[in-house]
Amino acid sequence: MRAISPELFSAPFAAGDGGLERIDPREALTPLEEKRAPWLRLARPQTIEAGVMAFGTRRLRLAGLTPTGEDKTCPTVDGGSWPCGRLARTHQRLFIRNRSVDCDLPGADWDGEAVARCEVAGIDMATWLAQSGWAEAEAGSSLEPLSAEARTLRRGLFGDDPRNGGPDTAADSPVASDGAP
Repeated sequence: MRAISPELFSAPFAAGDGGLERIDPREALTPLEEKRAPWLRLARPQTIEAGVMAFGTRRLRLAGLTPTGEDKTCPTVDGGSWPCGRLARTHQRLFIRNRSVDCDLPGADWDGEAVARCEVAGIDMATWLAQSGWAEAEAGSSLEPLSAEARTLRRGLFGDDPRNGGPDTAADSPVASDGAP
């Protein structure tokens, strides 16, 4: 061991009579990215109804949405009705297109029904369904303005039957941030 003398190995401000003064940290030079926990990738979801998927015996409901039942009917302009629940389910199936779904679940070992946010190719599924009008937002959900916009623009459930010559009022097909449809 060797002896160390403080006069040779000390910071220059340590010898002064005043103590150290703590100042506030500076602002970040670039915005800090919010880190999220890794999402769970679930393969080959089966669409049960718009807003609900199944993985074997387990069900997953999209957070912030009221699922559109398969048997739901919607009124047409001429006073009839159309099976909008079936079309909503079909549109969710077409949106997923046999791709894997990434969800913010803590693990893949849930039983029964779980509620989670999910994405396909970086696109939030609940946002797309609400914006397209194929599912309604739950009361108090951040998706309520999107549902209101779909209602105003008569998209999805709120429009006329697109199968009988009615206009297809679904929202434009989304594009992921990486450019993949």
